[in-house]
Amino acid sequence: MPISTVKPRDVLGALQKIEARGAIESAHKIKQICGQIFRHAVASGLA
Repeated sequence: MPISTVKPRDVLGALQKIEARGAIESAHKIKQICGQIFRHAVASGLA
């Protein structure tokens, strides 16, 4: 899906599913990567 259509609620829902299965460290790392992607998208004018 295009980065401009991804909402914080979408990311949060995915992270909660990951946390629910006990992969807390993975959820934290994925959250960091998502932040990097969104910062890049904003800097590039994509979001």
